[in-house]
Amino acid sequence: MNSSSFAHRQRGQSATGCGVVSAELGTAFRHCRIIGQDTLRFAELETLQRLGGASTMMFEPVIRLSSAWSSVSGRLGVHLFEGRLTVADMNRMQMIGDEWRRKNTMKTADLSIIYPSDSRMTTEERTRMAQLIKHDEQFRVAAATVILADGMLAAVQRSILTGLVLVAFPPHPAKVFATTAEAVHWLLPHIWRLQGPGLTTADALVAISELCAEFQARPESQALTKPR
Repeated sequence: MNSSSFAHRQRGQSATGCGVVSAELGTAFRHCRIIGQDTLRFAELETLQRLGGASTMMFEPVIRLSSAWSSVSGRLGVHLFEGRLTVADMNRMQMIGDEWRRKNTMKTADLSIIYPSDSRMTTEERTRMAQLIKHDEQFRVAAATVILADGMLAAVQRSILTGLVLVAFPPHPAKVFATTAEAVHWLLPHIWRLQGPGLTTADALVAISELCAEFQARPESQALTKPR
């Protein structure tokens, strides 16, 4: 599959400037929190697009497995997960990641988005995931994880994630969020330290939303709603 098919171009430079969230964009953030849903709705996406101009942001596909995608744009790494991730899948992810890292040794700020799923990790899978997280920590300056599930499923996934963090014990800032908007807003200062303040919250959210839409459109997707 051609990597250009996964390229995502932003609609432009935000009129709000770096580090400043406009009242209009702030309303979109609050709306995400109030309704308890992380999907960027069409109205919110249109709001972000109206703030845009002509800057570009392209995601390079790094990993494309049935239940896991990893992509990079500048110093932002985005990792999408849905469904079961086996030990064999994680072995393959590490192999592909190591090959990519041989040519790309820069540090990144990472955003992981976990979609709701009935899959449960075995003890072996949890151990391997902790090893995978630990394996790349030297390249990571901050990590934000978004758990899209609600209720009991969200509690279970947060418990698993807490256990993984305790085992891996990352040396960088790490935080769990309920919405992608809040996670991106938290990550931006870390990205700016690596590549300068050109990227805005609005730009990042539009590009990530498009990437998530492609992820949910894959045949294996279990998702019932659009990306948040």
